Amino acid sequence: MTASEFTAGIEDHATDPAERHPPSVQGGARPAVRHRPQSAPVPRDPATRAHEAEDRFLRRLDEDLDPREAGEATAEAGKEIARLLGMQLVRAIVTRSGMTLAELSERSGIAAETISRLSVGKRATGPALWTLLALAEAANVPLTVAIESAGA
Repeated sequence: MTASEFTAGIEDHATDPAERHPPSVQGGARPAVRHRPQSAPVPRDPATRAHEAEDRFLRRLDEDLDPREAGEATAEAGKEIARLLGMQLVRAIVTRSGMTLAELSERSGIAAETISRLSVGKRATGPALWTLLALAEAANVPLTVAIESAGA
């Protein structure tokens, strides 16, 4: 299922045609503007509303995907998390090193362009572990990799 098919599916779930398109599109009169009563609760902050909307979207996505598609979506999400985490780690190493990209490149053996692209997230994948270790060692920045058991 593509994103456009999923988005189209959301519109198809509306039961009342008026819910699918605003009255101006349907040619009907616009409803009267309703004002919120004075006792209405204070609106939630945008971040909370965004998280709630994301949760609703993911629940609907889970309902519409078969197990194979859900697995693929989870794998893609994992790759994106690794890319973003790698970007933050590379950026922190570069910042803490106090070196220019050229100096860090020379000391680590990793091309300056690669370091730059990793630090701004312009690579499709995150950095390999050996890349992070080489950068950290060249920058004299401690990098610790810990593996914990699931019960810890």
